[in-house]
Amino acid sequence: MLMHTNQLLVAMDAPRFASRTMLHIDPRTGQVTGASAGHVPLLCAHEDGSHDIYRLPGGPLLGVLPDAEYPQGTFTLDKATALVMVTDGVVEGPDLTLDAGLEQTGALAAQALHDGLSAEEIADRVLGAAIALDQLDDLAVVVVRRT
Repeated sequence: MLMHTNQLLVAMDAPRFASRTMLHIDPRTGQVTGASAGHVPLLCAHEDGSHDIYRLPGGPLLGVLPDAEYPQGTFTLDKATALVMVTDGVVEGPDLTLDAGLEQTGALAAQALHDGLSAEEIADRVLGAAIALDQLDDLAVVVVRRT
């Protein structure tokens, strides 16, 4: 899907580009398969209050290189883990580097999970923190938990 979307955007000679993450999640096993087209890494928050930053394999932004490939990666989403996906506006800005923003957001999501919050409440907390920083870019948060 990412390769076809990229080819379409390149063929349209559009003056814009886009980042994207595509995932397939098996709710029974927790197996996550996905790829990134220049998108922000995923965050995995754990009930013990820790978090991981997961950089999916993939390729460049969509609409930039005509023959780009987007290899997939696979990992398992445990039941004690929340998968947190964000747009770049949530984790980077004029006074916030991407790495620092990922660390802050991962720690915030992990603390929220440790506090027993639901997926929706974790997303609200992460989004609220980004709004409080007065970020100027797009803000979107998706949190996935297995139950």
